Amino acid sequence: MADTHNNKIRKVTPAGVVTTIAGNGNSGATDGSSNSATFKYPWAITVDLQGNLYVTDIGNSKIRKITASGIVSTIAGNGTTGSTDGIGSLASFNNPSGIAVDNANNIYVSDQYNHKIRKIDSLGNVSTLAGTGIAGAVDGSSNLASFNFPYGLVIDSSNNVYVTDLWNSKIRKITTLGFSISPSLPTGLILGTNGIISGTPTVSTPETTYTITACNTSGCSSTKVTISTSSLGIDSFNDKYFHIYPNPTKNHLHIDLESKLSGKITDLAGKTLMKINTKDIDVSSLSAGIYLLDIVSDDKQYVSKFVKE
Repeated sequence: MADTHNNKIRKVTPAGVVTTIAGNGNSGATDGSSNSATFKYPWAITVDLQGNLYVTDIGNSKIRKITASGIVSTIAGNGTTGSTDGIGSLASFNNPSGIAVDNANNIYVSDQYNHKIRKIDSLGNVSTLAGTGIAGAVDGSSNLASFNFPYGLVIDSSNNVYVTDLWNSKIRKITTLGFSISPSLPTGLILGTNGIISGTPTVSTPETTYTITACNTSGCSSTKVTISTSSLGIDSFNDKYFHIYPNPTKNHLHIDLESKLSGKITDLAGKTLMKINTKDIDVSSLSAGIYLLDIVSDDKQYVSKFVKE
């Protein structure tokens, strides 16, 4: 349990024995061993399948991790209030409260004062899962929906997220975004839940056009993506080499790649809207919606979905 005003994480055994898991009782943001680490008003906790604990550290605007061996670290948040997406310490939160983790170790956070639900993937990338950032009670697609001080949350076995929307006096549900691909991708290639094609090619095929269909509560849209697998290296579709942020974004999109690139942004109908050759892209001219980023770098092709708010 999060012992908020004692700045500690406590454990109660079935026999009623209470021990301190982490936190020395002082207010602070120190990482390290369990008896030297500090918290500032820890609020909620969740646990993954490996026995690691994750804590919303409200007073520090951070998400903290406690390993099974008692080591405390900060996995997201720079310690200042804000709503910036990004990797680890580049991201910011404002009064993170509820927290849950799925079976793939993605973490979901009720970012209360930002009126958003945030997601932290297994690589530490923080994105906005749902919410415009403006208080409201609008249902619909994740980039148009609004919350009013979302508080607690849980996640089911299908990765649907349920949120207690405090000031709206409602229970909200965020469904999992689904994808289908036709024809089937070559063995080893998959479309991840974030829309990035990833995996390791185990067969060589000529250039093929794939139809990707993305579905949410508002319906389904399709786009065609042409991929030449015969000329790509073994890590061509491995998304650990390719990140875009912030996602969703309002005005600018950054591509995290070391090499030069070229490519395009298309709508879900496959229409090219913008050609790109830079890692910092001004997308302010795009209307709110879902788009595909299709780029080539070092003879490797990357395709990723992003949301324009």
